[in-house]
Amino acid sequence: MPIVSFKEFTGMLQTRTSRFLRPPNELTRAINVVSDITGAIRKRLGYSIIGSTLTNSISGLHSYYRLNGDAYLIATETSNLHTSTGGAFSALSSALASGAKYEMATFVDEVFICGYNSSARTFDTIRNLDGLTLGTTNNLSGATNAKIPIVFRQRLYLISLTGRRSAFQYSAVPTSSGTIITWPTDNIEEVRTDDGDELIGAANVSNRLVLFKQNSMHEWNESSITQVAEIGTTSHRSIVNTGSYCFFFSRSKNLKGFYVYAGGQPKLLSNKIQEWCDGIADASLDDIVGFRQGENIIWNVGTITIGAETFTNSALVYNMANNVWSHFQYDDAFLAYAPFIISGTERPYLGSSDGEVHQMAITGDTVYTDNTVAIPALFRTNKLDFGASEDKKRISRTKWFSQNAQGVQVRARADDGNWESIGQLTKTVNEFGGLSSKGHYFEFEFSESSANPPFIFEGFSASVELDTKFD
Repeated sequence: MPIVSFKEFTGMLQTRTSRFLRPPNELTRAINVVSDITGAIRKRLGYSIIGSTLTNSISGLHSYYRLNGDAYLIATETSNLHTSTGGAFSALSSALASGAKYEMATFVDEVFICGYNSSARTFDTIRNLDGLTLGTTNNLSGATNAKIPIVFRQRLYLISLTGRRSAFQYSAVPTSSGTIITWPTDNIEEVRTDDGDELIGAANVSNRLVLFKQNSMHEWNESSITQVAEIGTTSHRSIVNTGSYCFFFSRSKNLKGFYVYAGGQPKLLSNKIQEWCDGIADASLDDIVGFRQGENIIWNVGTITIGAETFTNSALVYNMANNVWSHFQYDDAFLAYAPFIISGTERPYLGSSDGEVHQMAITGDTVYTDNTVAIPALFRTNKLDFGASEDKKRISRTKWFSQNAQGVQVRARADDGNWESIGQLTKTVNEFGGLSSKGHYFEFEFSESSANPPFIFEGFSASVELDTKFD
């Protein structure tokens, strides 16, 4: 048999089909790796803490840019609200409600803050932050306590109201000065009242206000409400709005998965990784947090169980450019997200369950750990039969191509047998001898854990010989 080469892995993670239907450029494991270099696999970058650790789990994050040029990253934890300009956090208030998640929106140069405790099903008093002054009255006369504030066109909307969880309220258009809003008593609309469901989230998509319940989606055009789908979301924070497209998690119709919406009907994106979606712990579905980083939509989903394997602090990552998936595991459990600009550069910021706020590295950054903890990467090929699944084969030698490998361990197994070490990648081109194992198909697995710059794996070639032909 000839020398066989595999030098293109753009398919990334796919475990939905049988091994015979799965293309050779797809993987059955893709942990902490990305496909941002066409054809190659690269280890992801890391993150670093900003400021000091706060006392408790981060319950909300928001970027507040003021007209006078001031900029603050706002973080909430238990009853406390903190602000940062890029360094240490300063405590501003301890008047919030412990146990609530906080959602925020900037409007008329102020931040409107809503808190909701889903376990106790209680609402905190809606608040307003004007500069560094926190209060409950300014521009709030007539406003109802709610789960979520969101800006749509020229008004501020409050989603899911206390006592009316299927309703939303909207402000009047600001006065000519642009600093004052009122809340007319008639500006409340119901979305399928008392249908056993309640509003969970909202997004401004292509100049349409899209409203989410757990099992339905609706659109508001400032005059009427139209139901668009019998698919909803469990988590407002899973909604990622790119402007023209809205990405979100759903478990409607007994199917866990990730969708995209741009009008019409939502489209399921996660069919390739259904096994991974099914494995997301039910207890964390309302804590799913999504954000965009470059061409990737990253959803932090908590614990995933696949058969006997359990993956904690997991994120499922969708690459919009290539329509492929991978799987991240972080050293922290992330619960809140906000973008923020420091020194002219915008990066994602994530709040963790242990009271830390982390700055995620972007292209060009040299952050190679998860807050000093080495990042473990692992990816595994499909079961490769070299074009002849019926014949038993042996591999006499292999060559491996990579950049910055610095210790990537390679192993293989034949026909689901025991794993056999091949060697360690240390150069641009590494050559190893053959395998003792023989089989109809072979899997190759690559692993590395370090604080080194990310490796780039470009492919391999194998000299394959016929052992037993099926006649």
